[in-house]
Amino acid sequence: MESVTAVTWRTVWLEIYPQVVEKVVIVSSGIGCTENQKDRHLKRIGRSLLGILVPQSPQDLRLLVNLSVSNQYLINWAPDFMLRQFIKIMYDSHRKQKQELAEYLLYKGANPNVPILSQVILIQRNTDNIWGDQDNFFPLDFGYQLHSHLGPKSRLEIIKNTGHAANVQSPSQLNSLITSFVLAQSYLPCYV
Repeated sequence: MESVTAVTWRTVWLEIYPQVVEKVVIVSSGIGCTENQKDRHLKRIGRSLLGILVPQSPQDLRLLVNLSVSNQYLINWAPDFMLRQFIKIMYDSHRKQKQELAEYLLYKGANPNVPILSQVILIQRNTDNIWGDQDNFFPLDFGYQLHSHLGPKSRLEIIKNTGHAANVQSPSQLNSLITSFVLAQSYLPCYV
């Protein structure tokens, strides 16, 4: 079987087909954060994360964007009627299912420890952890912690002036980091 590089929001490929995954890219993830860390972080935000992820008001949407993208002040100038229309189009259809999914990912599906199978497999794989230095959802400390946990086959790359939504805020740099990691023949762990 051919090898695969998994770029995903979960470690499903690792759990189902561990023999075919050679490299793993993790971008701003809460993998391995403890319940204490999560609680402290939620207190700092000061709002229900579920309400932020599935916004119901223009204020909720502004907070979501401001947490996701650093230096994004334009959303604060957007008129409420425009944001309400955006919420209606993007969130109101299937709102209950979106809330259930967010709730599952936040609470029921959360595991403060990387699952044992995934943990063993991740430590054995070359892993590239990519983080925005301005990430307000999963602070950079979580990135350092995960990198340390994954050991010598892991590297941490930090994108400057970028928040949680690196794919939106620094898409070229993110794609370049992923591409160079995936296509590299040799692997040298490093901090960037």
